[in-house]
Amino acid sequence: MEDIHEKNPEEIKKELQRLQELLEKEPTRADVLLEISSCLRHLNNYEEALKVHEQLITLYPENFEYKFMKGIVMFECGKYTEALPVFDELLALDPTNRDVLFNKALVLKSLNRQQEAKEFMKLALRRAEK
Repeated sequence: MEDIHEKNPEEIKKELQRLQELLEKEPTRADVLLEISSCLRHLNNYEEALKVHEQLITLYPENFEYKFMKGIVMFECGKYTEALPVFDELLALDPTNRDVLFNKALVLKSLNRQQEAKEFMKLALRRAEK
């Protein structure tokens, strides 16, 4: 699959159509679903991207990365309150995950919970140093 970051919106729409046709043939292909999400995000269609992540999590409920990406998409579209429990769930599974700690800090900062955000950012930076 080509790098979606180098395409203009019209090219992304064509790629999205191609991916959706692929998905019709093989509805459980995680790589295709992830590319669809990426296309949708580049087109600022975050609600549809979230639906794709729900589909991924339904298909692969144990996959940490798919849950993490759902939290990222929620953050990107301003659903900070909804993103927080996603990152909390991931931290319950892996309390020292630097990326989750960092993104939880960003969510907390966006919710104007500055002190908590600082604490999680410190934890993430400590993990980055190891």
